Amino acid sequence: MVPWLVIFEVLRASKAHWDELNPRDRSRLVALMRKSKGRASNLTESERTELRMIARRLELLRLGRAAAAAAVLGHRRQKARRR
Repeated sequence: MVPWLVIFEVLRASKAHWDELNPRDRSRLVALMRKSKGRASNLTESERTELRMIARRLELLRLGRAAAAAAVLGHRRQKARRR
């Protein structure tokens, strides 16, 4: 069984975190990710530096913590619904 509520909570936390990034950084990050096709070696050194700076502003560790907390919350809600 797929824990849909858990997935929803993690996506919701991720969206809220993404929205905290300013629009210019969001669009530039998307452009860099498209250009790189998932490989940093497809970017120039200055683009890689820019990508790292944006990633720092995105605060991925805080995002991970928020997603984990959301997953636990979603899992608890799902268990409560089963009872």
